[in-house]
Amino acid sequence: KYIMAAESRRLYDRMSGDKLSEKQKEQMKSLMSDNMKDTELMTALWILSSILKEYYGKKVIILIDEYDVPLDKAFENNYYNEMIILLRNMLEQSLKTNDNLYMAVLTGCLRIARESIFTGLNNFNIFSITDQYFDEYFGFTDKEVKEILQYYKVPEAFEQTKKWYDGYRFGNTDIYCPWDVINHCRALKVEPDATPQPYWINTSGNYIIKRFIEKANQQTRREIEQLIEGKAIQKEIRLELTYNELDSTIENLWSVLFATGYLTQQGKPQGRTYSLTIPNESIRQIFIEQIQEWFKEVLIDGIISNLSGTFDTVNTKVAEIAGEVGMTPSGWNGGIFNMIRSLSETVIVPIAGIILTFVMCYELIQLIVEKNNLHDFDTWLFWKWIFKTFCAVLIVTNTWNIVMAVFDVAQNVVSQSAGVIISDAGIDISGVVGNLETQLADWSVGALLGLWFQSVFVGLCTQILSICIFLVIYGRMIEVYLVTSIGPIPFATMVNREWGSTGQNYLRSLLALGFQAFLIMICVGIYAVLVEGISTSGDNISAAIWGCMGYTVLLCYTLFKTGSLAKSLFGAH
Repeated sequence: KYIMAAESRRLYDRMSGDKLSEKQKEQMKSLMSDNMKDTELMTALWILSSILKEYYGKKVIILIDEYDVPLDKAFENNYYNEMIILLRNMLEQSLKTNDNLYMAVLTGCLRIARESIFTGLNNFNIFSITDQYFDEYFGFTDKEVKEILQYYKVPEAFEQTKKWYDGYRFGNTDIYCPWDVINHCRALKVEPDATPQPYWINTSGNYIIKRFIEKANQQTRREIEQLIEGKAIQKEIRLELTYNELDSTIENLWSVLFATGYLTQQGKPQGRTYSLTIPNESIRQIFIEQIQEWFKEVLIDGIISNLSGTFDTVNTKVAEIAGEVGMTPSGWNGGIFNMIRSLSETVIVPIAGIILTFVMCYELIQLIVEKNNLHDFDTWLFWKWIFKTFCAVLIVTNTWNIVMAVFDVAQNVVSQSAGVIISDAGIDISGVVGNLETQLADWSVGALLGLWFQSVFVGLCTQILSICIFLVIYGRMIEVYLVTSIGPIPFATMVNREWGSTGQNYLRSLLALGFQAFLIMICVGIYAVLVEGISTSGDNISAAIWGCMGYTVLLCYTLFKTGSLAKSLFGAH
């Protein structure tokens, strides 16, 4: 719409208002509007050619350059079908049923299939890059380039210019890219020793190569390597495509590369099979640069993914620590808890009863022996023995409640510290991902490759450390269940002076296991404070990776030490 409006304003400024009728003035005013409707745009060329023919008294020539660009943009931005309808109607109105038309010339990179936008048109000729008609007019020939370089007094630059910008095959003629040659001559005029540059890169998005490389399979990548090495490959070329077909197969993209000048033919084709090569050094540099850009994107995506995965794994595991150790045996796994309780009450308690009977009998014998075989007998000794027996029976029969009470106390202590640690122990990378990608884009391929290997190695180590954390946390809970299951037996010995150390040590072990959870929480708290100082900015990303790794190793080491430290503190062994 904007192009149509701008062209209408340009032509209107050249016209005399006296020669235009009021109707034509209104029509021109409508054509000059940037907000014309699609239906008005479809007839715009026909109306404009009608006004021009009547004004100048001659039929008009319509020149449309890069007619395929709107289709390309529409295909890229997902409104291709709407653009097809618009262009088809526009061209049919202006080129087929237009008595004001003398001739029309359309140019473009891709030869769009007849069934897409040229439906209904007839009597038109197609001149592709393989045709001999006008083949020498699409760029500069050898002779013309020599004359240009002679004019700029740098004839010695011919071989270098030929290497960089020649090689495009139109019909039977080798053609130079005029844009590259002109820009190179401008550079030579200022600096006779100027190094050739791929100027075409600055005028083209080169997204076709990028899309091609992204879709390339292993076989295609080998063929690209052959092309960069200067070798030729054999491919079947379709010169007439619709955009909907471009991505249907990788083979169609070879045709696009050929039609857009990124590849050229070598020798004569065998039917539809062409021998394709990269035309010159300028295009070779574009291929190399796009491959490097693609490789950089792959590395950056891999680094971001690895870092996110690494930090997410660490954050998840640390959060799980705070959650897992804060659970009582009944809350951690109800199924295991009920099984252990059932085993303890049905299997271990009867055994504990037998042990208690033996211990109390032994206790009674000791009392008798100590009193000179009842010669120094006091009645209160029997009451003392009966009271101790009662206490022992009470302890054994309530062992489960006593053990759970120990863990309830420990769980209450852990819960009071868990909230702060759960919220503060995470490394947040999500907020810097966008900025990190921007900074990494300026890195060289070598630096990115090194960082990628670091992220992979650290990610692997983090997974191993996560397993270690899992072993510590789950191992402790399994130990809790094991110790809990046999509780009645050591408790049965507690009232005896000689055997009581077994029960006392068992009670210390219970306290050590319970408060090991608190020590674990302290480790996580220290870890949380340390990771707060980790910077995940692009300048310090390597330090962040290894810092995270180091602190996680330290966390694992201290977690393993909490068991022995807790037993040492409570005197358990």
